Amino acid sequence: MKSIYYFDCDKQSPQAILMGMKFAAMKSRKNQSEVIVFVPQLEQVNGGIFTKALGRETARAFLNKRALRVGGTLFRLVSDRTFSNTYSNDVILAVWVSKTMRKKLEDSICKELVVVPLRREENLDWAMAQSAQIMSIVAE
Repeated sequence: MKSIYYFDCDKQSPQAILMGMKFAAMKSRKNQSEVIVFVPQLEQVNGGIFTKALGRETARAFLNKRALRVGGTLFRLVSDRTFSNTYSNDVILAVWVSKTMRKKLEDSICKELVVVPLRREENLDWAMAQSAQIMSIVAE
């Protein structure tokens, strides 16, 4: 059974993305695995919150290469279209989970799932139904 962590953030922020990435990296080091960053559409990484969190050049490189190494952690970028259920030992960082992504996450065989929603109320009921550990943060 996978462990699920839901970041209950009061608003969309770069801080929430960074906290989710740091938490997922910590979990991946424990599992000796990668972090799969699961977004609805790949283009969402280039601009907006991801650009503010990572910086323009890093966000662009992450989108172009679909991979980013930070410290000892490898982050791989996938979308709703490219996600597969083969991440058995990996940590999935799901950002802005859509309804179609929910089913894939429920069926995934990953060890750990970290969810960062777009809005506080988004997916909270779903996360609670999945027995997620709710991680409260206040965005600046």
